[in-house]
Amino acid sequence: MLRLLMWMAATIPALIGAGQPADADPGSEDAGGVSGPTVESIIRYPFRTLDDLAESYATSYTALRELKVKHRRVDPVLTQSDDLYEQFLAEVMSFTTASRTEGERVSVVDFGASRDAALLRLRQEVMLQAPPGGAVLRVYASKEAMPVPVRALFNDKVSGITRWCRFIAVDAHSRSQRELRDIISHELSHAFVCASLGLESRRLPRWFHEGLALYLSDAQDIYTSQTEYGGERIAYSTSQYNEYRLMFRYLGAILGRDGVIEFVRHAIVQRSAEDALRAVMGIRDGAALLLEAERWQRTRDIAGVALVLAPAALFLYLLHRRYRWRVTRYQEDVLDLTEQVNQHLRAARQEIPEPPPGGTITTAQTVGRHHVEEACFALIDMSRLLARKGSRDEAFEGVEKARRFAPWSDRVLRAAEDAEDEINGIVV
Repeated sequence: MLRLLMWMAATIPALIGAGQPADADPGSEDAGGVSGPTVESIIRYPFRTLDDLAESYATSYTALRELKVKHRRVDPVLTQSDDLYEQFLAEVMSFTTASRTEGERVSVVDFGASRDAALLRLRQEVMLQAPPGGAVLRVYASKEAMPVPVRALFNDKVSGITRWCRFIAVDAHSRSQRELRDIISHELSHAFVCASLGLESRRLPRWFHEGLALYLSDAQDIYTSQTEYGGERIAYSTSQYNEYRLMFRYLGAILGRDGVIEFVRHAIVQRSAEDALRAVMGIRDGAALLLEAERWQRTRDIAGVALVLAPAALFLYLLHRRYRWRVTRYQEDVLDLTEQVNQHLRAARQEIPEPPPGGTITTAQTVGRHHVEEACFALIDMSRLLARKGSRDEAFEGVEKARRFAPWSDRVLRAAEDAEDEINGIVV
């Protein structure tokens, strides 16, 4: 793990020339006498078929052997630059090897010909010219089945990664076909944009890269990924993903579909999301956009509070019909929790005023958000009770309602995730 953290500060200068001087040709033999692929050469390599992988594997294998011979015969101490280059070569070999683990699927997705939804939108709506070739996609049966250099890029919550713009790895364990399509589409949009811009993709901020991928792939769920834009290691939390998704949803609500596409095109062509924001929205940067998006979401939350009260009453009525033949402590607990939900939602509606344009979150709004959180916790507790009595569908519905009403709350999202794990583990 310590080695991986070193990438952020050292990978790009160390790997662009693989230890070469800044003005050296990337293919020249200057990395301590070792020649081999570089970050730039991999980003620009036009993979088209699986046969194309052999060349990258062979050159990486040769360079790695030369590097090991050098340190065995000349200098046994590995320099930081050589250490990073060795990791880079091991990753390239893992993505281009002809070997496959059990259940692994390997393909090359052509950026210009693929019918993937995200790539179609990038080509046809954003009107970006497709980079030559495509991305190498490796779908593994599980993280345990991955080669060590690839597995090191994942953590528990990561389901897909894009590495060096041309390599994609996906963990298929316990994923439905729809989920896999969403993950792959998300990562392909990363790869397309990164391969188009090369190392300049680093000039666009994190929220733009991830928000765009979420927007283009139309994924129903959030699949945390970490992506290398020419070398920087990026790992996002679920709350950050919710923020990035919210920012693009807000842009869509204000600008419309065509306006968002124009914003994206402007940002990519100019290599500046900030310039594009100022041009289309008069907003200075991503932080200001997030504030506006959260203000917009709060207004929607307030409008939605009234909508949840009627479903809650109906939900309670159906429960009463289902268990009317016996009044139990269980039913009393459900009634109590339902009343807690309604009380907190009513309190939230009273406490959260409409914020003034350009205003900030007031104390009253903070109190209101607290009431929404407490309502969600009561709803989650109710869902747990329902699951224990065999009403799993209603239990999952309750957890999902809690998520929808407080997507900005890490506490609620964690509680919802814990409740889902508990519900899935209940045997009725």
